[in-house]
Amino acid sequence: MTRTRLQMLAMIATMLLLAGACGVGAETAADTASDAAESVTDAGFDDSGDAGELATDAMADSDTSAEATDVPAEARSDALGSGGATPTGLTAAQQGRQIIFVADVAVEVDDVVAAGDEASRVIADVGGFVSGLETVTDPMPQSIITFKVLPENFADALEQVSDIGELQNQRVTTDDVTERVVDLESRIEVAQLGVERLRTAMENAPDLDEFASLEALLLERESTLEVMRGQLRTLRDQIDLATITLRLQQARIDNAIEIVVTAYPGHDGGVSCPGGRDQSVERGTEVTLCLEVANVGDQAVQNVSITDTVLGITSSTDLIAVFGSLEDIPAGQTADVAFEFVPERDLQLRTRASATPIGEDRSTSPAVSAESNARLSTFEPESDPGFSDGFDAALDLLRSLWTVFVVALGFVLPLLVFAPLVLAALWWWRRRRTRKASETAATIAAARHAPAAGDSVSTRTPPPPNAPGRTSRVDPATNDTPEEE
Repeated sequence: MTRTRLQMLAMIATMLLLAGACGVGAETAADTASDAAESVTDAGFDDSGDAGELATDAMADSDTSAEATDVPAEARSDALGSGGATPTGLTAAQQGRQIIFVADVAVEVDDVVAAGDEASRVIADVGGFVSGLETVTDPMPQSIITFKVLPENFADALEQVSDIGELQNQRVTTDDVTERVVDLESRIEVAQLGVERLRTAMENAPDLDEFASLEALLLERESTLEVMRGQLRTLRDQIDLATITLRLQQARIDNAIEIVVTAYPGHDGGVSCPGGRDQSVERGTEVTLCLEVANVGDQAVQNVSITDTVLGITSSTDLIAVFGSLEDIPAGQTADVAFEFVPERDLQLRTRASATPIGEDRSTSPAVSAESNARLSTFEPESDPGFSDGFDAALDLLRSLWTVFVVALGFVLPLLVFAPLVLAALWWWRRRRTRKASETAATIAAARHAPAAGDSVSTRTPPPPNAPGRTSRVDPATNDTPEEE
């Protein structure tokens, strides 16, 4: 029975609060409360008398809510047009809405600290204050500042802090939490009534078991009630004060210089600058070197120094000013100087320039530098050939022949190691060929002098071919030996 009673009471309170939030008049709210009380009475809760008390309290709350949310008659008559629509000029409070305003702004500035101080002054002028600050200086200075302002000053404060520097990003969000607030308030009221009922029931508990059960339930309800109260306080804090998060970022400063080296023949005080890259000039003639220093950074540079170890140019060397000044070069500007000399050989120039950047407040930044590698070629002046030229040409030819001989000798010497083997192989091959030819001739001669079948075999041994009184003749065509005569 107690749970059913609490449910009915919650329903009555919710109806009353919703009627007040939606702008229902006090008389309508009272009628609603009276009807709800009669419903509770009809449900059988007259004996407790709680329904009537609750209805009376709810009616009083409804009257208060109606007074808080009603807009003055003059304002309503001015705001409502012929169509009865509410113009945008009404604020959230005048419309009876509970809205949370949040903005996140990113701004790029030259000085993070100075911009943060300026933003704080702007917010203070509109009645706000700083609720959080985080500043980082390394590697890139930046600051995150959280401001709290009244909702009616939110738009003005947002516009002013966005104009402090160069706006990079802006995000604005609004969250209408009217329903959440009404719901929490009704739930808190019902929970409070439930807590009071449990405390009364604990006082009238018949035994310890019932008392312990009611106490456990009371602790649970009180915990739930405190959680809802905390949520409501958080929402009201966010509604009462809008939040602006300002992110200040240091503007990136890039400082750099460039140097370009050109040259041209002749001395004219640098009037013909700039010249050409990688020039070729006659040896021993006058040459002008053009040095152009360009400031391609964001800040001006001063005290520009030019050095070249090949030509012996140092910071104290007298350079001819052609255009601008090396003392101070603004951002995006150039300065030209010239150096006159007479080359006696080919030169690979290594020219270096360095400078110190300066800000508008004359503060200095780390030095910057640049290098350039240019080549200057020289050649001998043309003239008619003479005895020395011919002699030099002959020497060059002899050097070439000697080089060819040395190379050929170097190629042949390693092969001499195999010469004995090659000669031995040739000697063995000729001897084997001679022996084979002799054996072939002997075989042919023996075949010619062999007796035919049926002939009487003489037992006389023929004299040797070279015996006295014996002559033999060799047929040159067949290499055969004829019969003895």
